[in-house]
Amino acid sequence: SYKRTWAVALMIFLILFVGFSRNFLGVHTLEDVLVAIVESGLTLLFSSWFFQHIRGNEKRQDLWTAIGVVVILLSMIWIQFKSYPTEVDEAGKMLADPQDMMKDVFMSFGSMLGFLAGSFWERKRIHFDTSGTVRERIIRSVIGTVVALAMYLGLRKALINLTGVKFGSVVS
Repeated sequence: SYKRTWAVALMIFLILFVGFSRNFLGVHTLEDVLVAIVESGLTLLFSSWFFQHIRGNEKRQDLWTAIGVVVILLSMIWIQFKSYPTEVDEAGKMLADPQDMMKDVFMSFGSMLGFLAGSFWERKRIHFDTSGTVRERIIRSVIGTVVALAMYLGLRKALINLTGVKFGSVVS
């Protein structure tokens, strides 16, 4: 359709514009940008195939949810116990703090676990319905976003103080 063609053209323009801007600003090379575009395209193709493969098959969805949880938990263990280089600059300042890197990674693991748990819970118990008027759907979205953001901002610091940076980052 006409609207879809324009949306696709706009997205392609934005992708190319961001890639150009990364080169222009000197923060990435042309090779970086081209590899990222190819990698993103391949990821989209694989994701599309994968989700079509498991859509509507409850057992496959449950299996892949369990596999995802196990992979994340094993990755958390590996990240926790692997050795990290401690390179320093001329002034003796650490270039990359392993604790900061782990905190960021653990927060990403928490996001992935939250996605898997949320999708599992939705399939089994909630059965979210997208019906309703546009106004009702907007109101639901705004309320859900505000509640989720409030929970994240309100609980994150308390969880980190209570359980430590890594575990608090995962849970928050």
